[in-house]
Amino acid sequence: MTTDRTRVRFADFDGDGRADYNIVNDDGSMSTWLNRGGDFSRGWVALMGVAGGTGFGSGPCIRLADMNGDGRADYNVINDNGSITTHINNGGDNHGGWANYGQTARGLTTDQNAVTLTDVTGEGMADYLVTNTDNSVHAYSNNGGDGHGGWNDMGHHRHRRLTRSLPASTLEPSTAPPVGGMPLQPRRHDQPLRQLRRICPWRPNGQGQPPPVLSPDPEGPA
Repeated sequence: MTTDRTRVRFADFDGDGRADYNIVNDDGSMSTWLNRGGDFSRGWVALMGVAGGTGFGSGPCIRLADMNGDGRADYNVINDNGSITTHINNGGDNHGGWANYGQTARGLTTDQNAVTLTDVTGEGMADYLVTNTDNSVHAYSNNGGDGHGGWNDMGHHRHRRLTRSLPASTLEPSTAPPVGGMPLQPRRHDQPLRQLRRICPWRPNGQGQPPPVLSPDPEGPA
């Protein structure tokens, strides 16, 4: 499929609950292989050219994440100022198309690699996380995004360092999210924001041992 792992994104494209294999090209175009169980089961189904890439953005700034809670990974462009332009996945090119959602988040950083879109509240929509230079994380929960319900500021959270090493990611830091999200239980409105204890920020280097990995249990709000 490709020898360039920086182009690979694993995300549920068709909403069946399984991570599909997506390749994003430098021009922002994308092809998808639907996961029917992988090589040791029912294989993969190719959907070639599901995103044409015309005007969508370049490969390194693309994040695939479900922004509207329909179970399908949407096509998100992280702009130079950290703002997000979202194209809602209705099936992709020749399979239902895309709906231009416009700007779903205003810019909060000029470092595109510091932005991660992942669901930390368990409500089914990708939240907006910014990893700071001190490895603290500023989280905004997704209530629908700009113009569609807005965002809720969850504040800064710090994390302790682990003393043991963990296996390195197979993704390069240029495209791998700087934060590894782990599933959370749905949060009641009266629960404290310590639900962020299951966020484990790290910056994988793709080979050997990774840089220091941070503890999933935060020290508390920064």
